[in-house]
Amino acid sequence: METFIELLNDTLHETNLIIASIPDGVWQFLAFTAAATAAIGAFLSARATRIAAQGQLFSNLLTRYSSEDMREALLKMGELYKARLKDGDRVFRERVKTIVGNRSKAKSSKGIDSCRRQVSHFFQTVLRLYENKETIDKAFFQHICKSCSGFKLLYAVVEHFEVEIGKETNGYNRDIFTRLLRLSGRSDIQELEKLRPSNKGP
Repeated sequence: METFIELLNDTLHETNLIIASIPDGVWQFLAFTAAATAAIGAFLSARATRIAAQGQLFSNLLTRYSSEDMREALLKMGELYKARLKDGDRVFRERVKTIVGNRSKAKSSKGIDSCRRQVSHFFQTVLRLYENKETIDKAFFQHICKSCSGFKLLYAVVEHFEVEIGKETNGYNRDIFTRLLRLSGRSDIQELEKLRPSNKGP
């Protein structure tokens, strides 16, 4: 046992001599390397967590977009867009005014208003999530704007309702629709601009 203790003491003594002989610059380098490795590890871990969270959120958004309620909303907005193409913009604008005016009375108008909110709220939610930089990134945001067919209906139909309702509630914010369109990364931005209501405000 005494022999073992002597060997251990000798080993520790030699180790201390080796450590003491290492120049200060080497210690600084080793300390820097350890700190850098820890920082890189923390960054990669945080990045992986963020990507996983974005993936889950992206999946939730697509699930919401493919819901039965959204399908019905897109069908109704699509019907109004087809009527706009058939009857012209003037008739379409009058139809929008009539629907908005009757939305507290007629059941059909209530249904259309509900569909309008469904589409509008979805894309405005996507914009808010993107503008909160920690939530979804540019690639996710633009993929949704480019792949969801309802994006065109947002400008061809929904925004017209928002303008008309805004005349009563002062709730229409053109800037939100403009930012969403300009940030979308779509190739048809100019065409969609032409489908929007005139820039006169409510």
